Amino acid sequence: MSEPITSPALSVAVVRAGPIGLAAALAVIVGTLALVLQQNSPPTAGAPGPVPTFPLTSLSPSVGGSAAASDSADTAQAQAQASAVGQLLTTSVNSRTSVRTASEAVMECRDQAWLARARRTLAQAVTTRLSLARQAAMLDVSQVPDAAPAMQMPSRAWSETATADQYHANWASAMQNGDCSPGHAPATNDHHRASDANALAANDKNAFLVAWNPIASTYGLPTRTSAEI
Repeated sequence: MSEPITSPALSVAVVRAGPIGLAAALAVIVGTLALVLQQNSPPTAGAPGPVPTFPLTSLSPSVGGSAAASDSADTAQAQAQASAVGQLLTTSVNSRTSVRTASEAVMECRDQAWLARARRTLAQAVTTRLSLARQAAMLDVSQVPDAAPAMQMPSRAWSETATADQYHANWASAMQNGDCSPGHAPATNDHHRASDANALAANDKNAFLVAWNPIASTYGLPTRTSAEI
């Protein structure tokens, strides 16, 4: 055991100071020792260290990837919807070609076989045009910008064209019954009514195509004219 450290000068000072001076000196010594012990004491075992932090981005889901996938799905759906409209127009083009050929046959008042075929073709065109009108009214084009309002017009136009085709079929029946001569078929009331219905249909077709052709170009579909559909 180490010997206590004593100082003759301190001892003399303490004796001279009396009890009050002794108490003050002891307080100074105790305070000094406590400060030294505090500075030299090792850190307490188990004290928590720095809390690690993680960037928020490492814990967040990838929003960009989901948005890109959603945009791709919407684009594919819009393409499919626009293509469905394009298919209706293609069907109408094919029907229009048949109707034009049949009408020319009636106008030329060819033989009975030609007139019979023309009447059947025109009657079939009525069914086709009415079907197109129904399909156009039911098509979902919600993903195709500006297409929904435009789709009301081809539906109405094909209904009007179906009316015209029916009048033409009636006209063909009259010509088949001998009301015409080779090379010439008179314009009856049915023929005039057909022309009026076709004029209404042409207006609606033109209005539709103003809206549709830019959409068709966007989705790589053929543009059309009112004479085609």
